[in-house]
Amino acid sequence: HMYHLLKDWKQGDTFPEPPLFYETMGPETNELMMGTSADVQRIAEVIRNRLRLDVKPLTIWESECTEKADPSMTVDTVFRTSPAYKGFRAPFKKESEGVYVPDFKHRYFTEDIPYGLVVWKGLAELTEVETPTIDKILNWCQKMMEKEYIVAGKLVGKDVKETSAPQAYGVFKLDDLVKRTTVT
Repeated sequence: HMYHLLKDWKQGDTFPEPPLFYETMGPETNELMMGTSADVQRIAEVIRNRLRLDVKPLTIWESECTEKADPSMTVDTVFRTSPAYKGFRAPFKKESEGVYVPDFKHRYFTEDIPYGLVVWKGLAELTEVETPTIDKILNWCQKMMEKEYIVAGKLVGKDVKETSAPQAYGVFKLDDLVKRTTVT
């Protein structure tokens, strides 16, 4: 959702207060979340048998993890209407009274990106699966974070070593990953 909130943000732009996070989710956020889920599902399909990995689509996960969730609801609606998420604000830093800017050092960036999306991008490369939504988000995030993970569409940037992607550990083939993760 940070991508949706800030995709047009540029240095010098400020906000009078941090925006509501979950309550501002809408169709574009839903599209990104479902696109990311589809990217992950394509990766999981390729490696499911070898690693016995069972990754559920986001809509199923949300319906199982959210109180009274209706599986026909969109993901953004589940978040936007859940009392548990009411009033939660996006991670911003206060520069002065009434002047806030995005906090790109917040864990949503420093943890969720290198230990989440970059890992999935790494698995995508091992499985030769295209990830258009993950790539879109990662390309934007790395710019905002002043990091380099993806270069020319490949996970070869100088900061890959700071992630948990297989490539950070010298794994560049799916068979090598399977060998390293298989207990005999």
